[in-house]
Amino acid sequence: MTDLTAIWLPIFAAAFAGYILSILLWAISPHHLADFKSLPDHDAFAKAIKDLGLSHGHYKFPHPKTQADFKDETFQRYYREGPWGGIDLIPGKPNMARNMLLTLGYFVIVSVFVGYIISESRAPGAAFIEVFQMGTTAAIMAYAMGGMLGQIWYPTITKRGFVTTLIDAALYSLATGAVFAWLWPGVPTP
Repeated sequence: MTDLTAIWLPIFAAAFAGYILSILLWAISPHHLADFKSLPDHDAFAKAIKDLGLSHGHYKFPHPKTQADFKDETFQRYYREGPWGGIDLIPGKPNMARNMLLTLGYFVIVSVFVGYIISESRAPGAAFIEVFQMGTTAAIMAYAMGGMLGQIWYPTITKRGFVTTLIDAALYSLATGAVFAWLWPGVPTP
């Protein structure tokens, strides 16, 4: 067992490594470009959204307004004939500075939990491979498994997008495990 206060350096270093890796994967690497599709007619789509007066939120279609509407003939027809899908509208223009800061915060939170899990099972001076295995396993649970349940029920990304997201998660997890193992207290530097 290792005191959590003794591993603040690996926690923040792993968070920073994941954050930098995410910037490289999303902003520089082209592998996510094909994860999203462009609208065939942006102007018509934007006009329809504005004409409907939709505010920000997660919309699913078809979707009943109440439980009783599930039995309604009109809803049943919508459900049989389609189309089926979802749309997310955000409240305004994306704020990149805010989103980047929140992304860093996400990596810090995951690294704190990964650090806690490792600290409860590995003592100072634990072997590099032991810390690496524990850190990578704990991290993959956060980075890969978190979105899977939502993807089962609301499959909004393509299969390709799902695979590239899993690849990202594996890379974040390997980086997290490696940083924790490298900076684990009492481990001699190679």
